[in-house]
Amino acid sequence: MQGKKLNEFIDSLYFNPEMEITFSNKRFLISGYYENNEYTLRIDSIELDSINIFCVKGKTVQDCVNEFEHAKLFEGRTIYEAHDEITVLFG
Repeated sequence: MQGKKLNEFIDSLYFNPEMEITFSNKRFLISGYYENNEYTLRIDSIELDSINIFCVKGKTVQDCVNEFEHAKLFEGRTIYEAHDEITVLFG
């Protein structure tokens, strides 16, 4: 991962999840927020027609981050398998 160490990236998902990343020449926005006593962690593509790539809701931030860590969002790979190809642009 460029722009941030992988462990810092994961920590940021808990405390300040607003990040912009690139992977495979595409840009993505990661955001997290509470709404109606439920936490949401989501990833959207940044392009003319933005597409939601990942969205999970849970009672805790931990639940959502765990789901993200196990999701195969990066061409069928997890963040841990694809991190060498990810660049953090912001956050």
